[in-house]
Formats: sequence, structure tokens, C-alpha cells
Amino acid sequence: MPKDTGNTSSTYALRSTWNYVQKSNGLEIDDVVQLWSFRLDKEACDDAASSNTNKGRLCFALVLVEKAKDEQSIS
Repeated sequence: MPKDTGNTSSTYALRSTWNYVQKSNGLEIDDVVQLWSFRLDKEACDDAASSNTNKGRLCFALVLVEKAKDEQSIS
């Protein structure tokens, strides 16, 4: 969807590899995470409306914000 700046935004869904991501990062139910997306090697472009604005490899970073609280320790 185009924004006032002329840039577009996209939505991505982790589907087929989510279980691997969860297990390899030791994530549990109720852990709070942030998923960041960014591009590497993005080329500068004078024309913001140009298709060149999205060049570069799309990467993701998963950040653990808060571990789930242990229900046994709640009194």
C-alpha cells in the first residue's frame, strides 16, 4: 500500500520454518519477541518512486523482549 512518502509497506508471514525458529531460539509460549526486517546492500536512488528503492537482500532479526513468566513462581 503506497504511503504519502511514495514508499510501500509489505507484510511477511513466517510459515514453514517457524517451528525451527522457535526450537533453535528456545522460545516458549507467552515469550514476547519482536521481528525486525531490513535490507542489506541497498542501493541509493534519487527517485523514491523508482523500483530501485527496494534493492538489496531482505533480512530478519528476531529479538527476545521478555521471557514467559514461570507460573510456578507466582504466589
